[in-house]
Amino acid sequence: MVLFLSNIHSPIDLPLETIRTRQITTDPGTLLGLELIVRTRKRPKATSTAARSAWIEFGSNIYKNLAIPRLIDEYNHKMGQVDLADQYRANNPGRRRIRRGGWHAIWKFIYNTALVNSYLLSSWVGGRVSGSGTAKGQKEFREKLVAQLFELARSKAPKHKRVILPANPLHSAASEQHIRVLRARKQDCKGCFLAGQVRKPEKRKALGEISGNQRVSKRPRSTVYGCKACDVPLCKEGPCWDEYHRNL
Repeated sequence: MVLFLSNIHSPIDLPLETIRTRQITTDPGTLLGLELIVRTRKRPKATSTAARSAWIEFGSNIYKNLAIPRLIDEYNHKMGQVDLADQYRANNPGRRRIRRGGWHAIWKFIYNTALVNSYLLSSWVGGRVSGSGTAKGQKEFREKLVAQLFELARSKAPKHKRVILPANPLHSAASEQHIRVLRARKQDCKGCFLAGQVRKPEKRKALGEISGNQRVSKRPRSTVYGCKACDVPLCKEGPCWDEYHRNL
């Protein structure tokens, strides 16, 4: 952490006397130049190792505004961030049963890091919900993120044109055209399915083998008759004719 911060910060660019003068009238948390920030510091105890040199600066004041390097300030406020990042990722791993491998470990680390960083950035900008802990706040953030992603996908999805199907010609056919005719070959009756009629089970042969796996046939009856206008097979007798034409 210290090595990283030392690479992104530059030396102090203000004279010492200017710093001593401006730190007294500057509010805590305000930058002095580019590399100094004013913080309220407490005078160390008399038994402290650096008490003699520190008391010269503090004098009789218990608290005093001092300009300290941003390098030290960021280290004080962000100390333990690696452990905190591990905690954020551990509370919301998002694991699924999937084939593991080197690429998968790297992908999961990048994926979880991006989610945690997005949550932290959103919490700093918009503020967290009062009374919500770390786990609860991140859960609310992820649920809201999922909802927004679905909404975005819905808005970007191509809109399908409404298809208007042509009118069924059977509805416009006159009642005189629906006549029973003899068809070329035998087929399963369309009306038997609507009327709930099935084929009669085949008669068992005398002394024939009985199979425990044999199921009752639910196939409709077959017929060589049908409707001329509808061009469908319908039984010659029974409720099939009326049941089929009632559902047109």
